[in-house]
Amino acid sequence: MKNFKKVILLCICLSVCYSSKCQNISPDSLQKLLNIDAKNFYKQLNQLRSLEKQYQGTGKSYFETLGLLNSTCGNYQKTLEIWSNIDSGYKGQHLSNAEFDKYRPVSARILMDSIAQKHQIIILNEGHHVPQNRASTAYFLETFYKNGFRYIAMETIKSADTELNRRKFADIEKTGYFLAEPCYADLVRRALEIGFTIIPYECEKIFKTMAERDECQAENIINRLLKNNSKAKLLMHVGYSHGIKLDPLPDMKIAFMGYFLKNKTGIEPFVIGQYQHTERANQDIEAPEYVYVTNKYKIKEPTFFVNSKGELWSKDFFDASLFLPRSTYKSGRPDWLNWRGKKKEYFLDLKEINTLSPFLIQAILDKELPNGVPVDQVEIIDETENKPLLLYVGDYTIRVLDTKGNTILERKITIN
Repeated sequence: MKNFKKVILLCICLSVCYSSKCQNISPDSLQKLLNIDAKNFYKQLNQLRSLEKQYQGTGKSYFETLGLLNSTCGNYQKTLEIWSNIDSGYKGQHLSNAEFDKYRPVSARILMDSIAQKHQIIILNEGHHVPQNRASTAYFLETFYKNGFRYIAMETIKSADTELNRRKFADIEKTGYFLAEPCYADLVRRALEIGFTIIPYECEKIFKTMAERDECQAENIINRLLKNNSKAKLLMHVGYSHGIKLDPLPDMKIAFMGYFLKNKTGIEPFVIGQYQHTERANQDIEAPEYVYVTNKYKIKEPTFFVNSKGELWSKDFFDASLFLPRSTYKSGRPDWLNWRGKKKEYFLDLKEINTLSPFLIQAILDKELPNGVPVDQVEIIDETENKPLLLYVGDYTIRVLDTKGNTILERKITIN
């Protein structure tokens, strides 16, 4: 993840050096701003917001960082809108409805059970700015565990956090860059509660090409698990295309972790793409088949499509494509935050808050203090539109942060 942050910093600093619009921002100041401190991300989000007009239409890395920080604060729709500035998605692609109509929707909860029975390694992907993908993987954890999966490997986990499996929750400073986002931290929390052992597999050495990074990731999985436990059943949650098994191009500059894992172990991972069939800011940039099926079937849960031969529909070199439903909102919060139905709404009385909006409300489990990641957090943009936190039963510390990252209110609550 250090390399990931360096890439962001380098790209943005270069754009600062050559953009007449940004001459008032020194590279050193910008580097300090983007050297993300997970405990102060809300302050950094608001600092980045102040630069948005300067970067409008340019600065891909700036918008990537702005999107990630918005997603961390629970601004999911805003994140999708920001991402549309830098990713045109499937714009211009078309679908043959006649071909797709040979397939019917089937609940992924049912089919994932049979998939888990048949395969030793299963890989699901995510968009790093799409917490719904993390909620989806968490949705299936019990199914995988029931079918003998005892290990889970997730992108971003640092090997230096040697206490993670014993501690059983993510440390916002130690565990990994993306884990400041509550859905990712909850994926970790749920996996450890169920009984999984987490295997860190990030490449933490310097790499010159993405292929070198992905090969290093595969080697870490082998050395840290499969070398001594060749029959272990492993669930992996990875970013974007890392799970793809496609043979590399001749120059070997582009090859993915799934390819290296398959060829070094002889084990054929089953790779599921879910990011590709998740909602985007508007239908013009969504995968055409996603637009078609969500309009036709109005799917309400993660869904596979199967033909009369029992074959799963897939695209983009995946073994199966998982379609996630469009978000529906209640009190400004998306339904997938509570797919399992285990969380309860908690509204903080905004009259208690002695500052103007915007501000961020967080709920941290007391047993995970001081460095636990909030179970939920939500930004209040307009005080007339209060939004609930969605919380498990337990004892919590509620914190309210102003735009400078200062704690302006703290109180204890219990959810029964």
